[in-house]
Amino acid sequence: MAPWQLLRLGKYALLFASIASSAIASTPTLIDIQVSGTSDAPVFEPANLAFDEGQEYLLVFINDKPDSITCYYDQFGQKVFTRYLQGTANVNQDSLVLPPNSKVLWHFIPSEGGKYPFYASNTSLNQSGKKGEIAVKSVKDKEKEVQAENIKNHWVNRK
Repeated sequence: MAPWQLLRLGKYALLFASIASSAIASTPTLIDIQVSGTSDAPVFEPANLAFDEGQEYLLVFINDKPDSITCYYDQFGQKVFTRYLQGTANVNQDSLVLPPNSKVLWHFIPSEGGKYPFYASNTSLNQSGKKGEIAVKSVKDKEKEVQAENIKNHWVNRK
């Protein structure tokens, strides 16, 4: 084999290894979100969600109610990369509708840190229950936490 062919082969081997390692590392975190409460005041359990920027998540919304429930999330939908959304036809930038007696799957990656309101509303009655929050920790915030922890550990270990 000529040297240039070996270089090309090596380049493709590195590319394949890179793709394979990213495929293995991209297993999403699964989170089940149940619609509970009454028809007049539906709520999500859990009511508060916490995500890390750049990590993959798979939300499974479970609506066992005989009513359509709208999931409101403000601008959160604009701050994620959606890989797929299955089980609903009614989606916009700030909400999605959970059909009666259904499951909706949302696979996404948050792309920006921030805090967003998160709550359920009965679509036909326009009644909502307790409001929760979606919090996305940015990469910069995570780096600051790691640095603070390292400094703390350094001083604790010196004593």
